[in-house]
Amino acid sequence: MIEGAAGCLAVYVRNIEESLRFYVSALGFERHGGREGSVEISLPGARAGAGAWLRLVQPEAAGLPLSVIGGETGVIFRTQEMQETYEELLERGVSFLCEPTLRRWDLSEARFTDPDGNRFLLVKEWAAS
Repeated sequence: MIEGAAGCLAVYVRNIEESLRFYVSALGFERHGGREGSVEISLPGARAGAGAWLRLVQPEAAGLPLSVIGGETGVIFRTQEMQETYEELLERGVSFLCEPTLRRWDLSEARFTDPDGNRFLLVKEWAAS
């Protein structure tokens, strides 16, 4: 039986160092190393088994076309304070595609992008009444 998961998701970027600055300064990630053409990052605590981490990859280093940059990543970030987190990320220069929206399935969400156009989802689940 599966009881959990952790892993590394690739996010394709044009420039590792420029992207790294965004993920560290705007989103709060930590750098953990890497090799030529890629770098591993995570939110604090994720490497200790508390969640997944990301690998920023330049497509040419992986033998892929530049067309893999941008688009939906499938990465979902959670927050307990949607409006506060949204405003904080806006102040840090994060570009949102929409303001936080309450969905009918008791989920508040907002979509944002990194500088390369990769799309992410920020969610807050509301407590059942």
